[in-house]
Amino acid sequence: MINFITKVLSKYQIKLLFFIIFTEIKYVLSSFDFPLLDLRKGKNKDYHLSVSTPFIFMNSIKKIENRNSKSIFIDFGCGNGRVLKFLNNKNLFDFFFGYELKKEIVDTSIKNISLNINIKQKNLDEFSTNDDIFNFIDQNEINEIYLYFYNPFNINMVINIINIFKKFNKFHFYVLGFDSEDLKKIKLLEVNEINEFNLGSLKLFKYVKNKKIITR
Repeated sequence: MINFITKVLSKYQIKLLFFIIFTEIKYVLSSFDFPLLDLRKGKNKDYHLSVSTPFIFMNSIKKIENRNSKSIFIDFGCGNGRVLKFLNNKNLFDFFFGYELKKEIVDTSIKNISLNINIKQKNLDEFSTNDDIFNFIDQNEINEIYLYFYNPFNINMVINIINIFKKFNKFHFYVLGFDSEDLKKIKLLEVNEINEFNLGSLKLFKYVKNKKIITR
């Protein structure tokens, strides 16, 4: 080991060696999609000030109710598909669908995903009952629907999407990182909060048509 270190030091100057080590660490973290390592925020003023969903929350999503029929997980603002790929590897849902605003992110992501993951470029301000996702759900006879919203999101946009999905008799949705005022508005949507994770930062709600709402 000492001989190896000596050879490395003799091959590179100490400043260059530190630069090489730093670059290697950065590469490894990037390859693992480390959520805090995103330098685009400093270069692009239009890039939203958020990070990818941390692993601790993705791991919590695994703790879902037992499902007896076809299911789909829909990530609104999916970025590079980090959450979709993680859950797909865990075989938690039958289908995965994601929406992302940035075309360059979508173009890169779709090259590295599985056949049962779909990522679509879309401005969610334009989300409506005519979206392709509804035909996909009907054609595949999907009965278990899970939606995922990770702040930053305009709460009015989230509420609009949730209300559109009320065309179905039931569905679940996760919200992560929303403040107390936003959560109050969500709880007014005839939904039940059925679980929370990680000190209440991640919450799981359920909508059932014409069912009495239980408030906490």
